[in-house]
Amino acid sequence: MKSFYQWSVICFLAVCSVFFMTSQASAKEQTAIVIYNDATGLANIQQNHRGIENHYENLKTVEGDFTATQLKQLKKDPHIALVETRDIELNTLSEDLPWNLALLNTTYAWSHDLTAGNVKVGMLDTGVNWQAGLEKVHRITLVDSDAYRDIRNHGTMVANILASTNEYLPGIAPNMDLYSIKIFDDDNEASVSDFLAGIDWAIDNDLDVLNMSLGTKKDYQLLHNAVQAAEKAGITMVAAAGNDYSKKPIHYPAAYKEVIAVGAINKEKEHADFSNRGKELEFVAPGEKIPSLTNKLYSGTSFAVPHVTARIATLKQQYPTWSTAKLRSYLRNYTEDLGSAGRDNLYGYGLISYTLQAPQPLSTLKTDYIGKNEVRIQYSMPKNVTVPIAKYALYVDGKRVKTTTNTTYRITKLKTNSKHKIEVIPVSTAGKKAKKAKGIVVRTAKKTASKEYLDRHKKSMQSLFSNLAKADMRDDYSKLYSLSDELSQSKRKKMRTAATKKYAVVLSKDKTTASFVKVSNLNKMPAKGYSDIKFSTALKSVKSSSYRLKRSGATVSGYKVSKVDSKILRLKLPANAKPGRYAFVLERNNVKTTKNKMIDKHIIVYFEL
Repeated sequence: MKSFYQWSVICFLAVCSVFFMTSQASAKEQTAIVIYNDATGLANIQQNHRGIENHYENLKTVEGDFTATQLKQLKKDPHIALVETRDIELNTLSEDLPWNLALLNTTYAWSHDLTAGNVKVGMLDTGVNWQAGLEKVHRITLVDSDAYRDIRNHGTMVANILASTNEYLPGIAPNMDLYSIKIFDDDNEASVSDFLAGIDWAIDNDLDVLNMSLGTKKDYQLLHNAVQAAEKAGITMVAAAGNDYSKKPIHYPAAYKEVIAVGAINKEKEHADFSNRGKELEFVAPGEKIPSLTNKLYSGTSFAVPHVTARIATLKQQYPTWSTAKLRSYLRNYTEDLGSAGRDNLYGYGLISYTLQAPQPLSTLKTDYIGKNEVRIQYSMPKNVTVPIAKYALYVDGKRVKTTTNTTYRITKLKTNSKHKIEVIPVSTAGKKAKKAKGIVVRTAKKTASKEYLDRHKKSMQSLFSNLAKADMRDDYSKLYSLSDELSQSKRKKMRTAATKKYAVVLSKDKTTASFVKVSNLNKMPAKGYSDIKFSTALKSVKSSSYRLKRSGATVSGYKVSKVDSKILRLKLPANAKPGRYAFVLERNNVKTTKNKMIDKHIIVYFEL
């Protein structure tokens, strides 16, 4: 006996019952509207009626109840222009879209020819009936049932939403190449082999997007393997979340990470009561009381899915080489955040549409360094944002100075001791800016950190320069070289001469090599945050008491010195390192080579950050 997994199409019908109230007119009288030509005609009407309801004098028209004999006489009367007994129904001639299409702003897509031309879309479903507007659908059946027979009208409704060319109820993307892959039999059942056959067919025929308005509550490895194969083949898959009327988890295959899970909302953009929820939910779309050509209203996450499928198909039309991951991320640019900020279990990222959404503003913007002519800023986005961010536009005093992908930035060439307004605006991957900038006002320092240190320590610095021959190599020389950006030329020369006499080699971005040592990466220290010091002789041991790092006269904490290999020491700066002049001194006394000897000279390395 054939084994079936309990699959089901994710839908149900909210049948819109239409009651026709038939007027039970008396056999002796009938309502009619009569137009007369002149006063004689009006007089004849007044003599031949059972009751007058309205007299429209300007129109020479009377509405009332008449017997069949009276109407027969009035029709023959030359003073009567017309006797009308039919119930004439008038309709508005506006071209309002069904609410689900209006909510997606599909008119924008149609006016910009975003109708998924040349995109191959498949749907694993119950087949598609022959219906006006669905003539171009390619129908394939993988079960013992006619591909043109859809007893439940489920697949037919999905196809209508996707690609109908019917002018009264158009599809979202009518130019897509739509393939109806029937895997459900006439009893609304599909075996796992039917699902696998459908996925296999989709891969064989190079489909771009696959609509799966179906699901099962259990996770089966066979299903997941098939889904993984489809993703590897480049197929973007969209599936229904489920209709369990409770806080039940997302159905499979929607719950797989390779698949886009879609939930349902109603006309008011509220969560549909029946729609399942969970962390796997990615988007929501209209799925409650969706109008159809059969005068029925369809509800279910099954009918939310094709709204998202069609939108992805139009993106694929615009960007045919994009991967599934990039399409999924980019779709968030057209997603209206509903419910809690960012992605949540009820709405996912939110409602997809053709309306480009602006990203959220920054959540934080602060300075982590303020110098004489520069400031360094840090900024961040709120957690779990819907619209993805590509870069940040930076403004100083109303003028854009930089667009960067970094979340820290060093702003230079500012006036000393002056106020500046700094603003940052996030820019989405679709190029749209946030509606609001986040800004701060900062005042640059009166002096550099080095200048401030020298002014505060005048006496001690004078004493140090008077006794350079007795200065401590590790502490004093790291201090001196970390202040060299504010020292006079004569003092720098005196300092270099004394360092040479103390058997020290001085390295910087202008001189990176000595006879026994070489430093790298000094020009890229602000970006890389580390420098390698390579020796010609292998090292045996390096004690922490042999080195010191200072910035603008002050000792730096949190840095690390580690051996990369026997010949390379790596100096790594702390994550919160501030801009300024840095000096690293390695004292030779406690550094031993593998031959148990000291290195040739003390090493002084200075650089800018």
